[in-house]
Amino acid sequence: INIAIVSLAIIGAAALWIWGKPMMDIGTNYAAKQMCSCIYLGGRDVDDCQSDMDEGLEQIDIRHVPEREGVETDMFFISTSAAYYHPGTGCTIWN
Repeated sequence: INIAIVSLAIIGAAALWIWGKPMMDIGTNYAAKQMCSCIYLGGRDVDDCQSDMDEGLEQIDIRHVPEREGVETDMFFISTSAAYYHPGTGCTIWN
């Protein structure tokens, strides 16, 4: 019975990685870009921008990094992303 439990755990982890990781990447990229654009292009306060984030993004850790003029995000330390402001081109995503 222990082998069955371990096998199911391995299969579950593989399925999460195969199907869940791309969705996490989309979420962290989206959150980083939206927050960066809101702060640097919209000229709004971080807390004000945070209140505009879509439902379902609560699990994403969003950090404003003013010294780099950007926003960094991560989700469960599995998916990370960042968006940085560049004058003339706006905010761009960096993975």
